[in-house]
Amino acid sequence: MAFFLQETFNPDIRRDQPETWSYKWPNFSKLGILGNNRWLYPQACDNRQNPNIYKVFQILFGERELIVNITRAGLMRPTKNIYFSTRNEFEDRENWKTISDWLHLDMNPLTGRATTYGFEH
Repeated sequence: MAFFLQETFNPDIRRDQPETWSYKWPNFSKLGILGNNRWLYPQACDNRQNPNIYKVFQILFGERELIVNITRAGLMRPTKNIYFSTRNEFEDRENWKTISDWLHLDMNPLTGRATTYGFEH
């Protein structure tokens, strides 16, 4: 994920440096969505085809055969007790908080069907 952020939005974003998480952070950050385009990044494809992750979704959906696809990705920045190493301080960042009514996964295994986002069966 960090490589995707660096290559797509800002080469200065560093996973272990919260100081870099403000400047040129992806649009839709209040929604947790990384950009407006499909997320066809190699790691996303690898993750969705990982046998262990695939197995988890087989169990959740109660199905052996699933269709794997890639759409967009989400990332929520922490908002509480964030360590800033350059200042050796912890800080809260309420302005990074995801809109509370927005958080969802576009799927509901209880209905027997998921949307086209993620895995389908």
